[in-house]
Amino acid sequence: MTETKPIDRTRWTRRIAACVLGADAVFHVYWLTGATWPAADERALSLAVLGFVVPFSARTLIPLALALSVSAVALWRGTGRVARLIALAVALGTGVQVPLRLAWALGLGRPDAGPVFAWLNVGVYLPLCGFLAVVAFQVARSGTHNWLPRFATRR
Repeated sequence: MTETKPIDRTRWTRRIAACVLGADAVFHVYWLTGATWPAADERALSLAVLGFVVPFSARTLIPLALALSVSAVALWRGTGRVARLIALAVALGTGVQVPLRLAWALGLGRPDAGPVFAWLNVGVYLPLCGFLAVVAFQVARSGTHNWLPRFATRR
């Protein structure tokens, strides 16, 4: 009888998070073409994705697509000091969104962006930000280097 190898859950969660970031990067590259799917136009897309109107210009989309791609690679690999620093940036960037998105879900401090944003915020953005923050922070504190503050690495 052969022995089964245990599943490395940490590796798989890192890779799922990397795929989420990679898919987001692909969306940004797609929107660079001028396409607005899944919305009817740029205004509707902006309201659904961000909750307010901003232009989907190359000046905005290219840096975001690059940052998301680099972040996806860092979480996929999850090793090395640079990957952990990038993961920390992802953890902070998504982590600060969680209380904001929760407040918006409760109707606090957010102008009415419409029902599409409200549903996407609760059903997609809030859970993904929470998931990415937790996984990225785990990647950031992994490894043997003690470069994070002591309280952040306590197990």
